[in-house]
Amino acid sequence: MRETWIVLLVAVLVGRLGGPWAERDDRGVVRRATAALESRWIVWGIAITTAAAVWIVWGQLQPAAMVHDEAAYLLQARTYAMGRLANPAPVIPDFFEQFHVLVTPTFAAKYPPGTALSFVPGVWLGVPALMPLLLAGAAGALLFLVARRLTNPWLALLVWGVWITAPATLDHAATFFSQNVTVALWLAGWWMLLEWRDTNRTAWLVALSVCTAWMAVTRPFTAVAYAIPTALVVLVLAWRRRAWRSVVIAAASGAVVLAVIPVTSRGVLGDWRRMPWSVYAQDYMPSDRLGFGLSPVAPRRALPEDMQMLAVFFAPIYQEHLAKDLPYIAARRGTWALSDMFRGRRLALLPFAVIGLTAMTAATGVAVVATVLAFGLYLLYGHAANWTLYYVETQPVLAFLAALGLWRIVVFTTSASFPRGHIGGSSDRTRDARAALAVAALALLVIPHVVSAVSITRFLKLRDVADQRWFFEHVAAIPERSIVFVRYGPKHKVHRSLIANEPDLAGARAWIVYDRGRDNARLIQAAPDRVPYLYDEETHTLVRYAPLVDE
Repeated sequence: MRETWIVLLVAVLVGRLGGPWAERDDRGVVRRATAALESRWIVWGIAITTAAAVWIVWGQLQPAAMVHDEAAYLLQARTYAMGRLANPAPVIPDFFEQFHVLVTPTFAAKYPPGTALSFVPGVWLGVPALMPLLLAGAAGALLFLVARRLTNPWLALLVWGVWITAPATLDHAATFFSQNVTVALWLAGWWMLLEWRDTNRTAWLVALSVCTAWMAVTRPFTAVAYAIPTALVVLVLAWRRRAWRSVVIAAASGAVVLAVIPVTSRGVLGDWRRMPWSVYAQDYMPSDRLGFGLSPVAPRRALPEDMQMLAVFFAPIYQEHLAKDLPYIAARRGTWALSDMFRGRRLALLPFAVIGLTAMTAATGVAVVATVLAFGLYLLYGHAANWTLYYVETQPVLAFLAALGLWRIVVFTTSASFPRGHIGGSSDRTRDARAALAVAALALLVIPHVVSAVSITRFLKLRDVADQRWFFEHVAAIPERSIVFVRYGPKHKVHRSLIANEPDLAGARAWIVYDRGRDNARLIQAAPDRVPYLYDEETHTLVRYAPLVDE
Protein backbone atom coordinates (compact mmCIF):
# COMPACT_ATOMS: atom_id res chain seq x y z
CA MET A 1 0.00 0.00 0.00
CA ARG A 2 3.06 2.25 -0.03
CA GLU A 3 2.18 3.68 -3.44
CA THR A 4 -1.30 4.60 -2.19
CA TRP A 5 0.26 6.90 0.38
CA ILE A 6 2.67 8.31 -2.19
CA VAL A 7 -0.20 9.19 -4.54
CA LEU A 8 -2.18 10.67 -1.66
CA LEU A 9 0.83 12.75 -0.58
CA VAL A 10 1.36 13.98 -4.14
CA ALA A 11 -2.29 14.98 -4.41
CA VAL A 12 -2.16 16.88 -1.12
CA LEU A 13 1.09 18.68 -1.96
CA VAL A 14 -0.04 19.63 -5.45
CA GLY A 15 -3.39 20.80 -4.13
CA ARG A 16 -1.90 22.86 -1.31
CA LEU A 17 1.08 24.38 -3.08
CA GLY A 18 -0.40 24.82 -6.54
CA GLY A 19 -3.95 25.75 -5.58
CA PRO A 20 -3.49 29.51 -5.09
CA TRP A 21 -1.56 29.89 -8.37
CA ALA A 22 -4.10 27.86 -10.32
CA GLU A 23 -7.04 29.83 -8.92
CA ARG A 24 -5.43 33.18 -9.84
CA ASP A 25 -4.46 31.90 -13.29
CA ASP A 26 -3.70 35.39 -14.62
CA ARG A 27 -2.94 34.07 -18.12
CA GLY A 28 -6.15 32.06 -18.34
CA VAL A 29 -4.33 28.76 -18.93
CA VAL A 30 -6.85 26.72 -16.97
CA ARG A 31 -9.78 28.56 -18.59
CA ARG A 32 -8.53 27.89 -22.12
CA ALA A 33 -7.73 24.26 -21.31
CA THR A 34 -11.19 23.80 -19.84
CA ALA A 35 -12.79 25.28 -22.96
CA ALA A 36 -10.83 22.79 -25.08
CA LEU A 37 -12.06 19.90 -22.94
CA GLU A 38 -15.63 21.12 -23.34
CA SER A 39 -15.42 21.19 -27.14
CA ARG A 40 -16.60 18.47 -29.50
CA TRP A 41 -13.11 18.08 -30.92
CA ILE A 42 -11.75 16.54 -27.73
CA VAL A 43 -14.40 13.83 -28.02
CA TRP A 44 -13.18 12.94 -31.51
CA GLY A 45 -9.60 13.05 -30.26
CA ILE A 46 -10.36 10.61 -27.46
CA ALA A 47 -12.19 8.27 -29.82
CA ILE A 48 -9.28 8.25 -32.29
CA THR A 49 -6.68 7.87 -29.54
CA THR A 50 -8.54 4.94 -28.01
CA ALA A 51 -8.98 3.15 -31.34
CA ALA A 52 -5.33 3.78 -32.23
CA ALA A 53 -4.10 2.34 -28.93
CA VAL A 54 -6.17 -0.80 -29.44
CA TRP A 55 -4.93 -1.14 -33.03
CA ILE A 56 -1.31 -0.83 -31.89
CA VAL A 57 -1.91 -3.52 -29.26
CA TRP A 58 -3.48 -5.82 -31.85
CA GLY A 59 -0.52 -5.19 -34.11
CA GLN A 60 -2.09 -6.48 -37.33
CA LEU A 61 -4.46 -5.30 -40.05
CA GLN A 62 -5.86 -8.84 -40.38
CA PRO A 63 -5.54 -10.33 -36.87
CA ALA A 64 -6.23 -14.01 -36.43
CA ALA A 65 -8.87 -15.22 -33.99
CA MET A 66 -6.88 -16.34 -30.95
CA VAL A 67 -9.62 -18.02 -28.93
CA HIS A 68 -12.40 -20.41 -29.96
CA ASP A 69 -15.14 -17.85 -29.30
CA GLU A 70 -13.55 -15.31 -31.63
CA ALA A 71 -13.40 -17.80 -34.50
CA ALA A 72 -17.08 -18.63 -33.99
CA TYR A 73 -18.09 -14.96 -33.98
CA LEU A 74 -16.17 -14.38 -37.21
CA LEU A 75 -17.84 -17.40 -38.83
CA GLN A 76 -21.22 -15.99 -37.82
CA ALA A 77 -20.41 -12.48 -39.06
CA ARG A 78 -19.21 -13.82 -42.42
CA THR A 79 -22.37 -15.91 -42.69
CA TYR A 80 -24.58 -12.86 -42.14
CA ALA A 81 -22.47 -10.83 -44.54
CA MET A 82 -23.39 -13.36 -47.24
CA GLY A 83 -27.10 -12.78 -46.54
CA ARG A 84 -27.49 -16.11 -44.75
CA LEU A 85 -28.62 -17.07 -41.24
CA ALA A 86 -26.84 -20.41 -41.46
CA ASN A 87 -24.89 -22.55 -43.93
CA PRO A 88 -25.46 -26.06 -45.29
CA ALA A 89 -24.05 -28.79 -43.06
CA PRO A 90 -20.59 -30.09 -44.09
CA VAL A 91 -20.41 -33.19 -46.26
CA ILE A 92 -19.07 -35.28 -43.34
CA PRO A 93 -19.73 -33.18 -40.19
CA ASP A 94 -17.35 -35.09 -37.87
CA PHE A 95 -14.32 -33.66 -39.66
CA PHE A 96 -15.48 -30.03 -39.38
CA GLU A 97 -16.50 -29.80 -35.72
CA GLN A 98 -15.49 -26.42 -34.35
CA PHE A 99 -15.81 -24.96 -30.87
CA HIS A 100 -19.08 -23.04 -30.35
CA VAL A 101 -20.28 -24.02 -33.81
CA LEU A 102 -23.03 -26.44 -34.83
CA VAL A 103 -22.24 -28.74 -37.75
CA THR A 104 -25.72 -30.24 -37.94
CA PRO A 105 -28.51 -29.63 -38.94
CA THR A 106 -26.70 -26.56 -40.30
CA PHE A 107 -23.20 -25.10 -40.12
CA ALA A 108 -23.60 -22.06 -37.83
CA ALA A 109 -22.30 -20.47 -34.62
CA LYS A 110 -24.27 -21.01 -31.43
CA TYR A 111 -24.24 -17.35 -30.36
CA PRO A 112 -27.05 -14.78 -30.33
CA PRO A 113 -26.82 -12.55 -33.43
CA GLY A 114 -25.93 -9.15 -31.93
CA THR A 115 -22.14 -9.41 -32.06
CA ALA A 116 -21.97 -10.89 -35.55
CA LEU A 117 -24.41 -8.31 -36.93
CA SER A 118 -22.23 -5.55 -35.44
CA PHE A 119 -19.16 -6.97 -37.20
CA VAL A 120 -20.79 -7.34 -40.64
CA PRO A 121 -19.76 -3.89 -42.00
CA GLY A 122 -16.10 -4.73 -41.35
CA VAL A 123 -16.51 -8.06 -43.13
CA TRP A 124 -18.06 -6.33 -46.13
CA LEU A 125 -15.07 -3.97 -46.29
CA GLY A 126 -12.62 -6.87 -46.00
CA VAL A 127 -11.32 -5.69 -42.59
CA PRO A 128 -13.19 -7.61 -39.85
CA ALA A 129 -11.08 -5.94 -37.13
CA LEU A 130 -12.44 -2.52 -38.15
CA MET A 131 -15.62 -2.85 -36.10
CA PRO A 132 -13.93 -3.80 -32.79
CA LEU A 133 -11.60 -0.81 -33.29
CA LEU A 134 -14.52 1.55 -33.97
CA LEU A 135 -16.44 0.14 -31.01
CA ALA A 136 -13.43 0.69 -28.75
CA GLY A 137 -13.16 4.29 -29.96
CA ALA A 138 -16.88 4.80 -29.40
CA ALA A 139 -16.63 3.36 -25.89
CA GLY A 140 -13.77 5.73 -25.00
CA ALA A 141 -15.63 8.76 -26.35
CA LEU A 142 -18.91 7.79 -24.67
CA LEU A 143 -17.18 7.23 -21.34
CA PHE A 144 -15.70 10.73 -21.55
CA LEU A 145 -19.05 12.25 -22.59
CA VAL A 146 -21.02 10.58 -19.81
CA ALA A 147 -18.41 11.43 -17.18
CA ARG A 148 -18.21 15.04 -18.42
CA ARG A 149 -21.97 15.36 -18.24
CA LEU A 150 -22.15 13.97 -14.71
CA THR A 151 -19.13 15.87 -13.37
CA ASN A 152 -16.87 18.23 -15.32
CA PRO A 153 -14.43 17.99 -18.25
CA TRP A 154 -11.30 17.61 -16.15
CA LEU A 155 -12.70 14.78 -14.10
CA ALA A 156 -13.99 13.16 -17.31
CA LEU A 157 -10.44 13.20 -18.67
CA LEU A 158 -9.28 11.51 -15.47
CA VAL A 159 -11.90 8.80 -15.88
CA TRP A 160 -10.87 8.07 -19.45
CA GLY A 161 -7.19 8.07 -18.49
CA VAL A 162 -7.70 5.54 -15.69
CA TRP A 163 -9.78 3.28 -17.97
CA ILE A 164 -7.60 3.29 -21.09
CA THR A 165 -4.34 2.72 -19.22
CA ALA A 166 -5.54 -0.50 -17.59
CA PRO A 167 -3.77 -3.35 -19.43
CA ALA A 168 -6.96 -5.45 -19.41
CA THR A 169 -8.85 -2.69 -21.23
CA LEU A 170 -6.45 -2.81 -24.17
CA ASP A 171 -6.13 -6.60 -24.12
CA HIS A 172 -9.89 -7.25 -24.17
CA ALA A 173 -10.63 -4.53 -26.72
CA ALA A 174 -8.20 -6.02 -29.24
CA THR A 175 -10.37 -9.10 -29.79
CA PHE A 176 -13.48 -10.29 -31.62
CA PHE A 177 -15.36 -10.90 -28.37
CA SER A 178 -18.97 -9.80 -27.81
CA GLN A 179 -17.98 -7.60 -24.88
CA ASN A 180 -16.62 -5.05 -27.36
CA VAL A 181 -20.21 -4.50 -28.42
CA THR A 182 -21.80 -4.48 -24.98
CA VAL A 183 -19.29 -2.04 -23.45
CA ALA A 184 -20.21 0.54 -26.09
CA LEU A 185 -23.91 -0.23 -25.65
CA TRP A 186 -23.77 0.19 -21.85
CA LEU A 187 -22.23 3.63 -22.18
CA ALA A 188 -24.43 4.68 -25.11
CA GLY A 189 -27.54 3.63 -23.20
CA TRP A 190 -26.60 5.71 -20.18
CA TRP A 191 -26.07 8.74 -22.40
CA MET A 192 -29.51 8.18 -23.93
CA LEU A 193 -31.07 7.82 -20.48
CA LEU A 194 -29.54 11.14 -19.40
CA GLU A 195 -30.81 12.80 -22.58
CA TRP A 196 -34.34 11.51 -22.00
CA ARG A 197 -34.21 12.54 -18.36
CA ASP A 198 -33.25 16.09 -19.30
CA THR A 199 -35.30 16.60 -22.49
CA ASN A 200 -38.25 14.21 -22.11
CA ARG A 201 -38.07 13.54 -25.86
CA THR A 202 -39.54 10.18 -26.86
CA ALA A 203 -36.81 9.64 -29.45
CA TRP A 204 -34.18 9.29 -26.72
CA LEU A 205 -36.26 6.72 -24.83
CA VAL A 206 -36.77 4.76 -28.05
CA ALA A 207 -33.02 4.86 -28.66
CA LEU A 208 -32.41 3.59 -25.11
CA SER A 209 -34.85 0.73 -25.63
CA VAL A 210 -33.25 -0.27 -28.93
CA CYS A 211 -29.81 -0.06 -27.33
CA THR A 212 -30.86 -2.32 -24.44
CA ALA A 213 -32.56 -4.76 -26.80
CA TRP A 214 -29.44 -4.94 -28.98
CA MET A 215 -27.52 -5.76 -25.83
CA ALA A 216 -30.03 -8.54 -25.14
CA VAL A 217 -29.43 -10.09 -28.59
CA THR A 218 -25.69 -9.84 -27.94
CA ARG A 219 -25.21 -10.93 -24.32
CA PRO A 220 -28.64 -11.63 -22.78
CA PHE A 221 -27.45 -12.12 -19.20
CA THR A 222 -25.46 -8.89 -19.24
CA ALA A 223 -28.51 -7.08 -20.64
CA VAL A 224 -30.66 -8.25 -17.71
CA ALA A 225 -28.23 -6.70 -15.22
CA TYR A 226 -28.24 -3.47 -17.21
CA ALA A 227 -32.00 -3.35 -17.80
CA ILE A 228 -33.15 -3.76 -14.18
CA PRO A 229 -31.86 -0.45 -12.75
CA THR A 230 -32.35 1.35 -16.06
CA ALA A 231 -35.99 0.25 -16.30
CA LEU A 232 -36.64 1.31 -12.71
CA VAL A 233 -35.38 4.82 -13.48
CA VAL A 234 -37.48 4.97 -16.65
CA LEU A 235 -40.63 3.84 -14.84
CA VAL A 236 -40.16 6.34 -12.01
CA LEU A 237 -39.63 9.23 -14.44
CA ALA A 238 -42.52 8.08 -16.63
CA TRP A 239 -44.81 7.94 -13.59
CA ARG A 240 -43.85 11.46 -12.55
CA ARG A 241 -44.31 12.83 -16.08
CA ARG A 242 -47.27 10.64 -17.06
CA ALA A 243 -45.20 9.67 -20.10
CA TRP A 244 -46.66 6.19 -20.57
CA ARG A 245 -47.20 6.69 -24.30
CA SER A 246 -43.44 7.17 -24.72
CA VAL A 247 -42.78 4.02 -22.70
CA VAL A 248 -45.12 1.96 -24.88
CA ILE A 249 -43.52 3.25 -28.10
CA ALA A 250 -40.03 2.53 -26.73
CA ALA A 251 -40.99 -0.96 -25.56
CA ALA A 252 -42.45 -1.78 -28.96
CA SER A 253 -39.24 -0.60 -30.66
CA GLY A 254 -37.14 -2.81 -28.41
CA ALA A 255 -39.44 -5.77 -29.07
CA VAL A 256 -38.76 -5.45 -32.81
CA VAL A 257 -35.04 -5.88 -32.14
CA LEU A 258 -35.65 -8.82 -29.79
CA ALA A 259 -37.61 -10.54 -32.56
CA VAL A 260 -34.26 -11.21 -34.24
CA ILE A 261 -33.66 -14.04 -31.75
CA PRO A 262 -36.48 -16.40 -32.85
CA VAL A 263 -35.83 -15.52 -36.50
CA THR A 264 -32.16 -16.53 -36.29
CA SER A 265 -32.99 -19.59 -34.18
CA ARG A 266 -35.36 -20.80 -36.86
CA GLY A 267 -32.74 -20.15 -39.54
CA VAL A 268 -30.17 -22.26 -37.68
CA LEU A 269 -32.33 -25.03 -36.21
CA GLY A 270 -35.57 -24.87 -38.16
CA ASP A 271 -37.40 -24.17 -34.87
CA TRP A 272 -37.81 -20.65 -33.45
CA ARG A 273 -38.47 -22.05 -29.95
CA ARG A 274 -35.01 -23.61 -29.53
CA MET A 275 -31.81 -21.67 -28.91
CA PRO A 276 -28.62 -22.70 -30.78
CA TRP A 277 -26.68 -22.09 -27.53
CA SER A 278 -28.73 -24.76 -25.70
CA VAL A 279 -28.54 -27.26 -28.56
CA TYR A 280 -24.74 -26.85 -28.73
CA ALA A 281 -24.50 -27.44 -24.97
CA GLN A 282 -26.51 -30.65 -25.31
CA ASP A 283 -24.30 -31.80 -28.17
CA TYR A 284 -20.90 -30.94 -26.69
CA MET A 285 -20.90 -29.37 -23.19
CA PRO A 286 -23.97 -30.24 -21.06
CA SER A 287 -22.44 -28.51 -18.01
CA ASP A 288 -22.19 -25.17 -19.85
CA ARG A 289 -25.43 -23.84 -18.41
CA LEU A 290 -26.91 -21.75 -15.62
CA GLY A 291 -26.81 -23.79 -12.47
CA PHE A 292 -24.45 -25.62 -10.17
CA GLY A 293 -22.36 -28.75 -10.31
CA LEU A 294 -21.24 -31.04 -13.10
CA SER A 295 -24.06 -32.24 -15.32
CA PRO A 296 -24.57 -36.03 -15.19
CA VAL A 297 -25.73 -35.96 -18.83
CA ALA A 298 -23.19 -37.04 -21.43
CA PRO A 299 -22.66 -35.04 -24.65
CA ARG A 300 -24.84 -36.26 -27.50
CA ARG A 301 -21.91 -36.23 -29.95
CA ALA A 302 -18.57 -37.98 -29.67
CA LEU A 303 -16.04 -35.26 -28.87
CA PRO A 304 -12.90 -34.72 -30.98
CA GLU A 305 -9.58 -34.87 -29.13
CA ASP A 306 -9.25 -31.16 -28.40
CA MET A 307 -12.86 -30.90 -27.21
CA GLN A 308 -12.17 -33.81 -24.87
CA MET A 309 -9.19 -31.87 -23.53
CA LEU A 310 -11.38 -28.82 -22.93
CA ALA A 311 -14.02 -30.95 -21.21
CA VAL A 312 -11.33 -32.29 -18.86
CA PHE A 313 -10.17 -28.73 -18.19
CA PHE A 314 -13.66 -27.48 -17.30
CA ALA A 315 -14.83 -30.54 -15.35
CA PRO A 316 -13.35 -29.51 -11.96
CA ILE A 317 -14.55 -25.91 -12.49
CA TYR A 318 -18.15 -27.05 -12.95
CA GLN A 319 -17.81 -29.64 -10.19
CA GLU A 320 -16.65 -27.01 -7.67
CA HIS A 321 -19.29 -24.47 -8.70
CA LEU A 322 -21.72 -25.21 -5.86
CA ALA A 323 -24.37 -23.01 -4.23
CA LYS A 324 -22.90 -23.54 -0.77
CA ASP A 325 -19.55 -22.15 -1.94
CA LEU A 326 -20.91 -18.96 -3.53
CA PRO A 327 -19.28 -16.60 -0.97
CA TYR A 328 -15.87 -18.12 -1.70
CA ILE A 329 -16.54 -18.11 -5.46
CA ALA A 330 -17.67 -14.47 -5.31
CA ALA A 331 -14.53 -13.47 -3.40
CA ARG A 332 -12.23 -15.17 -5.90
CA ARG A 333 -14.01 -13.79 -8.96
CA GLY A 334 -14.24 -10.33 -7.40
CA THR A 335 -10.50 -10.29 -6.72
CA TRP A 336 -9.74 -11.21 -10.32
CA ALA A 337 -12.25 -8.71 -11.73
CA LEU A 338 -10.81 -5.90 -9.61
CA SER A 339 -7.29 -6.87 -10.67
CA ASP A 340 -8.14 -5.96 -14.26
CA MET A 341 -8.34 -2.32 -13.15
CA PHE A 342 -6.13 -2.28 -10.06
CA ARG A 343 -3.29 -4.68 -10.92
CA GLY A 344 0.33 -4.09 -9.83
CA ARG A 345 1.15 -0.47 -9.19
CA ARG A 346 -2.41 0.48 -10.07
CA LEU A 347 -3.45 -1.06 -6.75
CA ALA A 348 -2.82 2.43 -5.41
CA LEU A 349 -6.02 3.51 -7.18
CA LEU A 350 -8.25 1.04 -5.32
CA PRO A 351 -8.62 3.11 -2.11
CA PHE A 352 -9.64 6.09 -4.24
CA ALA A 353 -12.39 3.97 -5.83
CA VAL A 354 -13.72 3.21 -2.35
CA ILE A 355 -13.66 6.93 -1.57
CA GLY A 356 -15.44 7.57 -4.86
CA LEU A 357 -18.41 5.53 -3.61
CA THR A 358 -19.01 8.24 -0.99
CA ALA A 359 -19.35 10.93 -3.67
CA MET A 360 -21.88 9.15 -5.88
CA THR A 361 -24.96 10.84 -7.25
CA ALA A 362 -28.20 9.06 -8.17
CA ALA A 363 -27.09 8.85 -11.80
CA THR A 364 -23.80 7.24 -10.82
CA GLY A 365 -25.68 4.88 -8.54
CA VAL A 366 -27.53 3.39 -11.52
CA ALA A 367 -24.21 2.37 -13.06
CA VAL A 368 -22.93 0.96 -9.78
CA VAL A 369 -26.11 -1.10 -9.29
CA ALA A 370 -25.83 -2.48 -12.83
CA THR A 371 -22.21 -3.40 -12.12
CA VAL A 372 -23.08 -5.25 -8.92
CA LEU A 373 -25.99 -7.03 -10.61
CA ALA A 374 -23.82 -8.14 -13.53
CA PHE A 375 -21.31 -9.63 -11.13
CA GLY A 376 -24.03 -11.24 -9.01
CA LEU A 377 -25.99 -12.76 -11.88
CA TYR A 378 -22.91 -14.43 -13.35
CA LEU A 379 -22.45 -16.25 -10.05
CA LEU A 380 -25.17 -18.56 -11.39
CA TYR A 381 -22.83 -19.59 -14.20
CA GLY A 382 -19.75 -21.73 -13.73
CA HIS A 383 -16.50 -20.37 -15.16
CA ALA A 384 -12.86 -20.04 -14.21
CA ALA A 385 -12.29 -17.27 -11.67
CA ASN A 386 -9.55 -15.68 -13.76
CA TRP A 387 -11.76 -15.53 -16.89
CA THR A 388 -12.73 -11.90 -16.23
CA LEU A 389 -14.05 -11.21 -19.73
CA TYR A 390 -17.60 -11.51 -18.39
CA TYR A 391 -17.04 -8.34 -16.36
CA VAL A 392 -15.49 -6.07 -18.99
CA GLU A 393 -18.56 -3.79 -18.91
CA THR A 394 -17.88 -3.03 -15.25
CA GLN A 395 -14.42 -1.59 -15.87
CA PRO A 396 -15.56 1.93 -16.93
CA VAL A 397 -17.54 2.17 -13.67
CA LEU A 398 -14.47 1.21 -11.62
CA ALA A 399 -12.42 3.80 -13.50
CA PHE A 400 -15.06 6.45 -12.80
CA LEU A 401 -15.07 5.67 -9.09
CA ALA A 402 -11.26 5.74 -8.84
CA ALA A 403 -11.04 9.11 -10.60
CA LEU A 404 -13.91 10.48 -8.52
CA GLY A 405 -12.20 9.41 -5.30
CA LEU A 406 -8.95 11.08 -6.30
CA TRP A 407 -10.88 14.20 -7.22
CA ARG A 408 -12.56 14.23 -3.80
CA ILE A 409 -9.19 14.06 -2.03
CA VAL A 410 -7.78 16.94 -4.09
CA VAL A 411 -10.85 19.09 -3.48
CA PHE A 412 -10.76 18.30 0.23
CA THR A 413 -7.14 19.42 0.49
CA THR A 414 -7.88 22.77 -1.17
CA SER A 415 -11.09 23.71 0.68
CA ALA A 416 -12.51 23.44 4.18
CA SER A 417 -15.06 20.82 3.19
CA PHE A 418 -16.17 18.87 0.15
CA PRO A 419 -18.67 21.08 -1.72
CA ARG A 420 -22.26 19.95 -2.05
CA GLY A 421 -24.18 19.82 -5.30
CA HIS A 422 -22.22 19.56 -8.51
CA ILE A 423 -19.20 17.34 -8.11
CA GLY A 424 -17.07 19.91 -9.85
CA GLY A 425 -16.86 22.35 -6.93
CA SER A 426 -18.36 25.56 -5.60
CA SER A 427 -17.55 27.80 -8.56
CA ASP A 428 -16.34 27.47 -12.10
CA ARG A 429 -12.95 28.99 -11.40
CA THR A 430 -12.07 26.96 -8.32
CA ARG A 431 -13.62 23.87 -9.90
CA ASP A 432 -11.41 24.11 -12.96
CA ALA A 433 -8.31 24.86 -10.92
CA ARG A 434 -8.80 21.89 -8.64
CA ALA A 435 -9.61 19.65 -11.58
CA ALA A 436 -6.35 20.63 -13.26
CA LEU A 437 -4.51 19.68 -10.10
CA ALA A 438 -6.27 16.33 -9.98
CA VAL A 439 -5.21 15.56 -13.53
CA ALA A 440 -1.61 16.43 -12.68
CA ALA A 441 -1.64 14.23 -9.58
CA LEU A 442 -3.06 11.23 -11.41
CA ALA A 443 -0.69 11.69 -14.33
CA LEU A 444 2.26 11.14 -11.98
CA LEU A 445 0.98 7.62 -11.34
CA VAL A 446 -0.79 6.51 -14.51
CA ILE A 447 0.26 8.39 -17.65
CA PRO A 448 3.96 7.35 -17.67
CA HIS A 449 2.80 3.73 -17.88
CA VAL A 450 0.67 4.15 -21.00
CA VAL A 451 3.44 3.38 -23.47
CA SER A 452 4.69 0.40 -21.47
CA ALA A 453 1.14 -0.96 -21.10
CA VAL A 454 0.56 -0.76 -24.86
CA SER A 455 3.99 -2.23 -25.61
CA ILE A 456 3.71 -5.16 -23.18
CA THR A 457 0.14 -6.04 -24.16
CA ARG A 458 1.08 -5.92 -27.87
CA PHE A 459 4.09 -8.19 -27.30
CA LEU A 460 2.03 -10.78 -25.41
CA LYS A 461 -0.71 -10.81 -28.04
CA LEU A 462 1.66 -11.22 -30.98
CA ARG A 463 3.58 -13.95 -29.14
CA ASP A 464 0.47 -15.92 -28.24
CA VAL A 465 -0.92 -15.85 -31.77
CA ALA A 466 2.35 -16.48 -33.63
CA ASP A 467 1.84 -20.20 -34.26
CA GLN A 468 -1.78 -19.76 -35.33
CA ARG A 469 -0.88 -16.92 -37.66
CA TRP A 470 1.92 -18.99 -39.23
CA PHE A 471 -0.51 -21.84 -39.83
CA PHE A 472 -3.28 -19.74 -41.40
CA GLU A 473 -0.82 -17.83 -43.59
CA HIS A 474 0.67 -21.08 -44.93
CA VAL A 475 -2.76 -22.57 -45.53
CA ALA A 476 -3.74 -19.44 -47.47
CA ALA A 477 -0.60 -19.84 -49.59
CA ILE A 478 -1.54 -23.32 -50.82
CA PRO A 479 -2.03 -22.81 -54.58
CA GLU A 480 -4.85 -25.33 -55.17
CA ARG A 481 -8.17 -26.19 -53.57
CA SER A 482 -7.21 -28.25 -50.57
CA ILE A 483 -8.16 -30.19 -47.46
CA VAL A 484 -5.81 -29.54 -44.54
CA PHE A 485 -5.94 -32.29 -41.91
CA VAL A 486 -4.81 -31.00 -38.49
CA ARG A 487 -2.99 -33.43 -36.21
CA TYR A 488 -2.69 -31.86 -32.75
CA GLY A 489 0.39 -32.53 -30.67
CA PRO A 490 0.60 -33.70 -27.04
CA LYS A 491 1.32 -30.12 -25.87
CA HIS A 492 -1.66 -28.60 -27.70
CA LYS A 493 -3.02 -25.50 -25.94
CA VAL A 494 -6.57 -26.30 -24.97
CA HIS A 495 -7.88 -22.75 -25.55
CA ARG A 496 -6.41 -22.48 -29.04
CA SER A 497 -7.93 -24.10 -32.10
CA LEU A 498 -6.87 -24.35 -35.70
CA ILE A 499 -10.16 -25.81 -36.95
CA ALA A 500 -11.79 -22.67 -38.34
CA ASN A 501 -13.47 -22.62 -41.73
CA GLU A 502 -15.18 -20.20 -44.06
CA PRO A 503 -19.00 -20.30 -43.97
CA ASP A 504 -19.22 -21.18 -47.68
CA LEU A 505 -17.51 -24.56 -47.61
CA ALA A 506 -18.38 -25.31 -51.22
CA GLY A 507 -16.53 -22.24 -52.45
CA ALA A 508 -13.76 -22.16 -49.81
CA ARG A 509 -10.24 -22.56 -51.18
CA ALA A 510 -9.20 -24.66 -48.17
CA TRP A 511 -11.01 -26.91 -45.74
CA ILE A 512 -9.36 -27.13 -42.31
CA VAL A 513 -10.44 -30.36 -40.63
CA TYR A 514 -9.51 -32.91 -37.99
CA ASP A 515 -7.02 -35.64 -38.73
CA ARG A 516 -9.03 -38.84 -38.16
CA GLY A 517 -6.42 -41.37 -39.23
CA ARG A 518 -7.52 -43.88 -41.85
CA ASP A 519 -10.99 -42.35 -41.84
CA ASN A 520 -9.47 -39.36 -43.69
CA ALA A 521 -9.88 -41.34 -46.90
CA ARG A 522 -13.66 -40.89 -46.69
CA LEU A 523 -13.40 -37.11 -46.87
CA ILE A 524 -10.79 -37.22 -49.60
CA GLN A 525 -13.05 -39.45 -51.68
CA ALA A 526 -16.01 -37.11 -51.02
CA ALA A 527 -14.01 -34.15 -52.41
CA PRO A 528 -11.86 -35.50 -55.30
CA ASP A 529 -11.21 -31.97 -56.60
CA ARG A 530 -9.25 -31.05 -53.44
CA VAL A 531 -5.60 -31.83 -52.68
CA PRO A 532 -5.01 -33.25 -49.17
CA TYR A 533 -2.40 -31.77 -46.81
CA LEU A 534 -1.39 -32.66 -43.27
CA TYR A 535 -0.36 -30.20 -40.55
CA ASP A 536 1.51 -31.82 -37.67
CA GLU A 537 1.42 -29.47 -34.69
CA GLU A 538 4.20 -31.27 -32.83
CA THR A 539 6.71 -30.93 -35.69
CA HIS A 540 5.18 -27.67 -36.95
CA THR A 541 5.10 -28.90 -40.55
CA LEU A 542 2.56 -28.61 -43.37
CA VAL A 543 3.06 -31.23 -46.13
CA ARG A 544 1.20 -33.03 -48.90
CA TYR A 545 -0.68 -36.02 -47.53
CA ALA A 546 -1.23 -39.59 -48.74
CA PRO A 547 -3.40 -41.30 -46.10
CA LEU A 548 -3.00 -44.91 -47.24
CA VAL A 549 0.78 -44.58 -47.02
CA ASP A 550 1.10 -42.36 -43.95
CA GLU A 551 -1.34 -44.25 -41.75
